[in-house]
Amino acid sequence: MQITILIAQVINFFAQRNVTFKSNSNIWWAAMWYAIAYVVITFAAALLQSFYKVPLYDFAMRTWPGAGETMADMLTMIINALVQFWVFFPIFKVIFRQVPEEGEKGEETSDVEAGPAKAN
Repeated sequence: MQITILIAQVINFFAQRNVTFKSNSNIWWAAMWYAIAYVVITFAAALLQSFYKVPLYDFAMRTWPGAGETMADMLTMIINALVQFWVFFPIFKVIFRQVPEEGEKGEETSDVEAGPAKAN
């Protein structure tokens, strides 16, 4: 299972970097911070789950006697996905930033910066 998760994270790294954020930052720096963020967020999400999982399962088993466990599993997965999204996305914006390329700054000026045009 861990091998498939590793493969999925490698694919996700390149998809997030190249497609979602179109990052041109240092790939090794981004990979290091991606790995650190993945480990920290995974452990934090698991820790957070220890607070809401048991009450959620108790509630689901009482509310839906036949399908309580399935409903609790689904709700737990949804909560976990939402937590990871709301934590990962802002962090990914930092990890996968776009670095201005050389010569990109200051080459173009707007009409306001150039001043008024002379009339012929």
